[in-house]
Amino acid sequence: MVRPGGAAVAVFFLLAGAVACLAVSRDAYENNKKGVEAMAGGRYQNAIEYFRNAVNDAPEEQVIRRNLSNAYNNYGVALMKNGNLPGAQENLERAVQYNPKNAYALLGLGQAYYKSSRTDLALRYLNEAHNVKPDIPGLADFLDKVRRESAVETNLKKVELSHFTIVSSESLGTDGLADVKIALDNAYARVGALLDYFPQEKVVVVVYPEADFARLSGSVPAGQPGMRPAWAHAVFDGKIRLPAAKERYTKDALRKILYHEYAHALIRMLAKGNCPLWLNEGLACYAEGLVQPHDRSFFAPFITRATFVPLGKLPSSYDAIKGAWEANLFYREFYLVASYCIDRYGSTSVRQCLGALGRGTTVNDAFRAAFGVSMDEMERSWASYVFAKTGA
Repeated sequence: MVRPGGAAVAVFFLLAGAVACLAVSRDAYENNKKGVEAMAGGRYQNAIEYFRNAVNDAPEEQVIRRNLSNAYNNYGVALMKNGNLPGAQENLERAVQYNPKNAYALLGLGQAYYKSSRTDLALRYLNEAHNVKPDIPGLADFLDKVRRESAVETNLKKVELSHFTIVSSESLGTDGLADVKIALDNAYARVGALLDYFPQEKVVVVVYPEADFARLSGSVPAGQPGMRPAWAHAVFDGKIRLPAAKERYTKDALRKILYHEYAHALIRMLAKGNCPLWLNEGLACYAEGLVQPHDRSFFAPFITRATFVPLGKLPSSYDAIKGAWEANLFYREFYLVASYCIDRYGSTSVRQCLGALGRGTTVNDAFRAAFGVSMDEMERSWASYVFAKTGA
């Protein structure tokens, strides 16, 4: 079960400013002007080049130096959104070199290093951002979250795999760690094939002692805001997190959990956080079925006793799902819709839909681009598919 981190903060694109033409040389003024125009058009690499030329002509002009810092920040943010963490870190560090008080670049560095499991550096930059501008929305909560995680994860061991970084408790044991490694390698291959996506970016998997998992993941009563609903067994918030208690899982149960959460990781990379809950969770539930196919008869009582909820009225957040019973109903519908999309249009088209969402399009436009139908058209046809599949 995925739950986006409640304490997460947005990454920020910053604006550039002008300088008075009499205060600097004509060349510096023109290069700064061109940089401002490039920034407005989202051409951050061009803006960096113009502002660097302007800084060379007027090295003491603080407005131009701030503009260059903001250009590096924006380019770093764009790279981070696309999963290029080394590139993001490099550009955000340059942003701080030109303006050490750029709180948003400091915040971006904290986020980039957090995503890379460099909690020590993440804390350093988040603390600096908080010292400069403590009122950035969400920053204080995010900083507190990273501090709490750091206190626990300091005592965990790290294992690097080809596509994952596992940070685990000693209580997991050698056999348990081996099971997690095998399940993750299988998830990379099988869930990757499902979504037609095999990223080079590593995904961090943290396996906590039971008590630490409950405390850090913030299990909350149904309907109340927090990081993890009480009915969730694991969480993905940029990292896959689950408790180490081996007695919780059979090997197949562990594989289902990791397939589910890894699907969320791929969906976030592709859709850049712009995927509706019903499609996100539906695809993750479909991924579980790669371990052991779902029993379609399980859905028949739901279909005969409950009315389908129109897609536009399905819950848009976990806080809107009030308890395990409601989650059970909604997740069946999430799965059935995702199953229809995959069976009817194929994995490549589903990836294209997620990619369109990642470019900021609406769900309806993404459906048209990937499936050739609107969401309403798809919704009119999927119900008959479900009845045929389940025999309800």
